[in-house]
Amino acid sequence: MSKKWLQQEGPQWVNEQIITREQYERILSLYCAPQRSIGLLPILGCLLLGLGVLSFVAANWQDLPELFRIGLMIAAMIGFYIGGQRLLDKGHASLGIGVIGIGLFTFGASIILIGQMFHMIAYSALSIVIWSAAGTALAYLYRSRYLYTISLILVTIAQFYSSTSFHSFNYAAFVLLLVGLGYYALRSRDTFTAVAWSATAVIQSLMLVTSNDWKFLWYLVPLLLIYTAGDFAKSAAQRAALQFPALGAAFIFAMAMSMFGSEEHLDIKESILVQPLALIPVLGALLVLSWLFKQRAGSSRSFPQWMLFLPLVYLPVPAISIVYLIIIFVFSLYVLVQGYAEENRRSVNIGTVLFLVSTMIAYFKLTWGFLDKSLFFITGGLLLLLLSWLLNRKRKHLFQHNQEG
Repeated sequence: MSKKWLQQEGPQWVNEQIITREQYERILSLYCAPQRSIGLLPILGCLLLGLGVLSFVAANWQDLPELFRIGLMIAAMIGFYIGGQRLLDKGHASLGIGVIGIGLFTFGASIILIGQMFHMIAYSALSIVIWSAAGTALAYLYRSRYLYTISLILVTIAQFYSSTSFHSFNYAAFVLLLVGLGYYALRSRDTFTAVAWSATAVIQSLMLVTSNDWKFLWYLVPLLLIYTAGDFAKSAAQRAALQFPALGAAFIFAMAMSMFGSEEHLDIKESILVQPLALIPVLGALLVLSWLFKQRAGSSRSFPQWMLFLPLVYLPVPAISIVYLIIIFVFSLYVLVQGYAEENRRSVNIGTVLFLVSTMIAYFKLTWGFLDKSLFFITGGLLLLLLSWLLNRKRKHLFQHNQEG
């Protein structure tokens, strides 16, 4: 809440007799302009000075002795860390964390430059994993969302670099993501941290399956594992944040199977299937574990979300496409009904989008083969606009009713 917003909205509260003039002035006095001991000009001056020093060093880097280069990098890194800590001690939290972040970048740059100095050949992404581990340690030390986000980005870069350059999955980066950064996300009450970790885990799980050339249906195992980890969270907001990316990836998989699970795409089914005796017991065990966590957290009513993780690809080919189409429709309606029941605007918006997407997929499958293409797009557009209008009208009516209440 800002002082400017209070100045705009406060007089209306006074006119409607929600608060008195004296109360409004007292609230306004609590939002005084902060006294900044470090102004903008000194920060810009330090930034320009730092850029000047870096440009001078870069221009003369090859002429500097090797020991001097190493000492310069170590001194710069330690200086940023000490400077950031002193700023934190003086109460400048954002600026202090920012300077510590520069120290983390200096650490990574030092690793790269030392490797170039001594002509080291990399056979893995271990250097970036070490960089990510340093960022993870700093995130734990300072409890910083900024440093945590940097660590997530670095560990993803390490995995991508390993997959593309060395054609191998880096299990050290994956363990760091699951254990080091995953424990932080579970213990943190920040929903952004939970969503960021879950989305990163979903992406790296996809790299795990594709890099090892596994059958794609194995992808359901890490997705359900991430979803089950969300059931372990204590708060409903964090639980939803952890499970949202996994549910989104499973919904995309269901959409793909509803579109390409018919007989003319039989080769796709053969390329993703695994032995059911190996997959189904693992999924069943994870579902049981998810149910136990749901019971402990009091969220057992969310079990219909499991429908997205069921391995329905083992059904006969003619039924796969129809069954998955029904699944995405039912799941969309489930999200909509839950949103209306809980009066959750975000769930209603997500459910509306999912329902419209499901409707267009069904329309595409049922009419593309026999309907004229121009008529296909015209009819589809009108249907989409009509459904969007009806759902938005229902949503606006609900939230207007809630506001009046």
